[in-house]
Amino acid sequence: MSAPELGVEVPLVLQDKVKAYGLLNAVVSQITEDDNVFSAYHQAIERMRFLEKVLTAEELDEAKKWSNEWMKTHQVRSYFLEFGM
Repeated sequence: MSAPELGVEVPLVLQDKVKAYGLLNAVVSQITEDDNVFSAYHQAIERMRFLEKVLTAEELDEAKKWSNEWMKTHQVRSYFLEFGM
């Protein structure tokens, strides 16, 4: 998965679709759903839908498990709490 629209091309050998899905799952669980189709939430959901078509059921389960474990060990910061934003 690359982001050519951002000028980022990731070589195929470095692409880990399971971890990509897991990180997107972590992002989606931490941000508020909204109606703006250009928001981070909707962009993450679109990329997750793409990966759901590519990954097997076992890979999706692995990604969700990895995401849950990652969230247990990484502090989620709130800019509102730190900077009043």
